Amino acid sequence: MWDLGITTLYYLDLSNNFLTNIEYFPPTNMTQLNFDSNLTHKVLDMRMNNFNGKISQKFVKSCNLTSLNLNGNRLEGPLPLSLVNCHHLEVLDVGNNQINDNFPNWLEILPELQVLILRSNRFWGPIGDNTTIVPFPRLRIIDLSHNEFTGVLPRIS
Repeated sequence: MWDLGITTLYYLDLSNNFLTNIEYFPPTNMTQLNFDSNLTHKVLDMRMNNFNGKISQKFVKSCNLTSLNLNGNRLEGPLPLSLVNCHHLEVLDVGNNQINDNFPNWLEILPELQVLILRSNRFWGPIGDNTTIVPFPRLRIIDLSHNEFTGVLPRIS
């Protein structure tokens, strides 16, 4: 289809379309998603389409994405643990999908994360307890509405 230059891709905005399949991006035989290049800002915006299936588990250790927006699709399954490889991630928006997972405490390892949108999915279980201190040091916006979280909210330090 397109020769996107996957190693030099800077910004991909496929938002607000009626796309239903990303058969060629990433290619089905691709073993990892690698957005490396010398550029400092990398944004992947695929919100408001009709994508379904699971989010790729293939984010490489040197992933330099700063923003990942998958809001408003029909994505399901758990959040990929390989997102911890995106050390520069500032915005993660997976709202309005069908993601089924417990609260992703492991995202606290992302030192730059400022916006976390998990709203309107199938997240479940406790976020923490009354002895847990919210560990996201730079988090400014968090939307957990319309899920199935239980228990008490963690303390904010």
